[in-house]
Amino acid sequence: MAVYLAAMGPYCNSLSGPFVFDDWKCIVTNSAAHRLTTPSTLLADSKLGATRPVALFSIQINYALGGLNSRGYHVFNLGVHLAAGLVLMSLVEQTLVLPRFRGRHDTSAPWIAASAAALWLAHPLSTQSVTYIVQRCESMMALCYLLCLYCVLQSTRSERPWGWNAAAIAACWIGMGTKEVMVTAPLVALVYDRIFLAPSWIDVVRKRAGLHIGLASSWLLVGLLLFWARRQPPESVDFGLANCTPWEYARTQPSVICHYLRLVIWPHPLCLDYAWPVADTFWEIVPPSVLLLVLLSATCAALWYAAPLGFLGVAFFLILAPTSSFMPIRDLAFEHRMYLPSASLVVLGVVGGHELLRAMACRRGLGAGAAARWLSIMAAMVVVVLGVLTYQRNHDYADPRRLWESVVGQRPDNPRGHLNLGIVYLVRNQVNDAAERFSRAAELAPNYEEAHTNLGLALIRLGRYDEAIDELRQSERLAPHATSSYLNLALAYEARGDWETAVSQYRQALGRSPRSATIHARLGSVLLRLGRVDEATDAFQRALKINPQHAAALDGLRRARVLSSP
Repeated sequence: MAVYLAAMGPYCNSLSGPFVFDDWKCIVTNSAAHRLTTPSTLLADSKLGATRPVALFSIQINYALGGLNSRGYHVFNLGVHLAAGLVLMSLVEQTLVLPRFRGRHDTSAPWIAASAAALWLAHPLSTQSVTYIVQRCESMMALCYLLCLYCVLQSTRSERPWGWNAAAIAACWIGMGTKEVMVTAPLVALVYDRIFLAPSWIDVVRKRAGLHIGLASSWLLVGLLLFWARRQPPESVDFGLANCTPWEYARTQPSVICHYLRLVIWPHPLCLDYAWPVADTFWEIVPPSVLLLVLLSATCAALWYAAPLGFLGVAFFLILAPTSSFMPIRDLAFEHRMYLPSASLVVLGVVGGHELLRAMACRRGLGAGAAARWLSIMAAMVVVVLGVLTYQRNHDYADPRRLWESVVGQRPDNPRGHLNLGIVYLVRNQVNDAAERFSRAAELAPNYEEAHTNLGLALIRLGRYDEAIDELRQSERLAPHATSSYLNLALAYEARGDWETAVSQYRQALGRSPRSATIHARLGSVLLRLGRVDEATDAFQRALKINPQHAAALDGLRRARVLSSP
């Protein structure tokens, strides 16, 4: 019950939160998310399905059940979060009562496990993987990761281990189709087996070689998905290449990881989008690197002298490695990458705290049960504090304006933050404020095509047509093959009353998207203004051939026939 409350209480205000950030690209405007499809069609979606088809399938299920009502998506995310916490609790509890510990934790294991799970579930650092809908990729992967380890554990306790082995392999394969970070699960499972379940490597090979080969076989799926993704347009959510070299990425990650560690201890302030810059100075590179080397050395020493504690360090670094080592990913830092690694740190802190309390209880002549009771009381107090912080963070997600204002406040040089805040202002008809934010984004990143495009559209609404055309021309130079570049310019010329140039731009847009009923209809409307009724009629008919129910084309064709009648 305590674990359930730790998950549900802090998130009770998150269920009606809107779609934010990549939710729009991956869910709201992604046609592949709006229909149940075959596996091959799933993989054809470059926004999500090419590398994460399981996550896309879950979104399709949500859409089939409730359309674009965000509540269903939030309920699913919260359910995954709670399930992951319950699996973590069972895994920790049953690990602590293994023969490896010789009965040391038999009475305290439930308290330790419940405390660790509750702290992890209530931690504000998890909000980006729970409340930010599309980041269910991270929480679903974490659930599969924990289920894999849990099934490996159960296979050693069952008289018929083949069922648990099959379940572990299935969880691993499903996790690989959810997010690429799962690639480290076979390694972590192997280390877990050796440290907690087997007296030697020979015993691991003799008893469970087939299991570990089966887990490793899931790497084939990751390889196939990454190969397939290379054939798709470069629009993947997270694993697009960053604009930096492997060395630049690697030298920046120590400071990023140190920031992650600080957020585990004190999760404030949190930021949706860091736009973390490449580390260039001595203080950005050397001190964090030294600290990271110390932690890695401590992990190695713990493996040598106290293997169970060492396992938690190994798990932390291995789970974080795919996103926080040397492989350049589009963004150098995101809080959701700490969702599962933070579980290792929380368990380490709880176990360490229990051992300290146990030593204090022994000095006072109290039993081991006293330490467990003290631990639960202290954990409950911390859970309340963390829960309040999580509740407050979910208030930010409930209001996109507050969310992006917090991003810009923390990261004033983040052009993407200014762009998204400007979009929020534009939706709320605060056009001057929107134009100011778009202008700032374009100033920070002169080659940011979306900033120029949105600034141009805002200037159109302000009636500053010449400035708008200049911005949209810049956008066209940055994205010369995009249909939207020509379409937006056509809208600007149309708003200025330059009908002939608008016609030219609409025709160029149709050259790139000839199956767009909307562009055909817009072209027809401009031609009708110019009195070119026959050409307008042809444009409307083409639009209706593509979409017989297109309202603007139907209305335009009716008006064209009225004008052409004697």
